[in-house]
Amino acid sequence: YNGNAAFLTKGDYQFGIIQSDKEHLEFYLNTSRKHSLRVELPENWEDHWHHVAALYDGSKMELYVDGQILGARL
Repeated sequence: YNGNAAFLTKGDYQFGIIQSDKEHLEFYLNTSRKHSLRVELPENWEDHWHHVAALYDGSKMELYVDGQILGARL
């Protein structure tokens, strides 16, 4: 991790998936305010390929890595 880990972003503040530090993945989005879901990275994060997915249904945020849900919040 070198401090520059944006995996997906839309605009400067609309939504994104970033590696916020050496140990966490973060899904954020802005509606009328900023919402954020931060989870710990899997143990095998470095030197492996992963499938990352984030969902938002208007009230619930979910973050998945390799088909496993790592976190959710309303």
